[in-house]
Amino acid sequence: MKVLRDLLGPNSKYDNSIPYTYEARVWVMEGSEIWNSYFSATICGLINYLNENNIKSEDVQLFEIYQKQAFPINTAFCL
Repeated sequence: MKVLRDLLGPNSKYDNSIPYTYEARVWVMEGSEIWNSYFSATICGLINYLNENNIKSEDVQLFEIYQKQAFPINTAFCL
């Protein structure tokens, strides 16, 4: 079973109900359509990166990426 797991990866890899990755978009200039994107496999990793690089929460939009669709994260539930 371990060999099969090593070849196919964890079951979560095939679970479409959880995000594939997380993205933070920081606008380069307000009102433009150009932004810098930061990606992480976990939301905690993404938040830690933004915090360590002094990127302000009001300058960021967070997204969950499922396959080829991006959904905004409701940050009202975040601290």
